[in-house]
Amino acid sequence: QPVDWRHRVIPLELRIGIHSGPVVGGIFSQLKGCYELYGASVNTAQRLEGTARPQRVHFSAQTYALLPPSLQRQAELRRATELPGHGVQDQLTELPPSLFRGCRALEVN
Repeated sequence: QPVDWRHRVIPLELRIGIHSGPVVGGIFSQLKGCYELYGASVNTAQRLEGTARPQRVHFSAQTYALLPPSLQRQAELRRATELPGHGVQDQLTELPPSLFRGCRALEVN
């Protein structure tokens, strides 16, 4: 039996990984036609997202150094986080869930 999704609320658990570093970008396929980024920094950001807790923005020490002081003060330090393919990384930080207030669910129309 078909499900009516118009009035359902789906919980959203967002995780974001951010790393700063060199990348290569461009449109690499005429079939796909979208702009893509490649490089070790993209892979690191993906691994940061994979180790983040729900409703958190997980970022590297390189990105932390680029943040304005107001955000640095709100960041929570996570020490000794294992990143697949990168080993144990120190000084990975997260923004607290209070910055995501009001983003608890996604309504599907």
